[in-house]
Amino acid sequence: MEFVLETQLNPRAECLFLLSRHCNQMPDVPNSIFAGVHWYCELHNIPDSVVAPMVDSLAQIEAEVLQGLPELGSAERLLFQSHEDFWTNLAWGFSFLEERGVELAQLAEGERREIVRQLLQLVLNHQIPDLNKVEDLPTLIQLLNEQGISTEVSWACVTVWRDPVEYQRKFRQIIRETETQLAGKQQALSAMLEKYLPDVQSTLKKVKTTGNIVNEIPAYIQKITVYPSAMLFGQVLLVWNREMLGEHAYLFVSLHYWALDRLTAQYSDNSKLLANQAKTMADVRRVELLKALRGKPLCNQELVELLGYSQANVSYHMTYLQQEKFVKVEKRGSRIEYSLNRESMQAFVELIQATFLQQPRSGQG
Repeated sequence: MEFVLETQLNPRAECLFLLSRHCNQMPDVPNSIFAGVHWYCELHNIPDSVVAPMVDSLAQIEAEVLQGLPELGSAERLLFQSHEDFWTNLAWGFSFLEERGVELAQLAEGERREIVRQLLQLVLNHQIPDLNKVEDLPTLIQLLNEQGISTEVSWACVTVWRDPVEYQRKFRQIIRETETQLAGKQQALSAMLEKYLPDVQSTLKKVKTTGNIVNEIPAYIQKITVYPSAMLFGQVLLVWNREMLGEHAYLFVSLHYWALDRLTAQYSDNSKLLANQAKTMADVRRVELLKALRGKPLCNQELVELLGYSQANVSYHMTYLQQEKFVKVEKRGSRIEYSLNRESMQAFVELIQATFLQQPRSGQG
């Protein structure tokens, strides 16, 4: 099996991830990156302030892109609403049609009906084998009722069956408008991609060696194109057209997956982490050094003069504070300045709150 890593984002897929998240109606699934960060941090006991600097700009891009789009009506939102897996919606089906160059308006009625059945199989997550026998709308409605399909999913199926050509047009228009909005954020997205592409490569290496995702791939797929993704927040997602045997698959890797995975491992044993940080703080001289840095960055000599410690003493304690990232060090010419790492201090406070003041989740001590 061949993995081919692309070094650019896939514009249409970025639109699909953003819009599918925004329009989703799946219970307990966040519908924005900001909500997703909060949910993820709460689930894994990670302080929000640790993740926020990593994703704030991405959440802002998402919000600005959505703000720049026309309001999506119920008919348009229907395209992107997922009811089971994240990508089991009509939009992904229409995206597969775009790859194949299928123009529904130019097909004969029988060919168009077969394509629509394939779209509905994707939405229904292949729950109804008899769908392949459906030839008209009354039969479709009867079959959906017999199978106990929800009202929302049934409505999506019926609506697209009635006018698939119009929905292909709507899909293209929305994707075109969203791609235009994302193009205006290209500079920020390119900087993000450059920063996190090595993490995507590390994630891909892990995926290929652990085998969890690879085992999902059917034997007939021999090529997997791997795309880094900004809008697929914190996930690795395998996508392929299950209706078209022989086509290759796509693996989308969140730019932030590797960093979040490491944070999850770090905070999974928060007792050890908290004990180490508390031990670092359990010296009055280190506390006084941190307090001295509240106002502005200071060099070693300034701290010596302010607190009356020796230079060696200041350097010794700063080493421990740097190890736990409570302070930052920056060289300005010949001058070395220490400054308070406010994000890490905030994370320390939040970790104390999460450990002692919040109700534990089921199965956690």
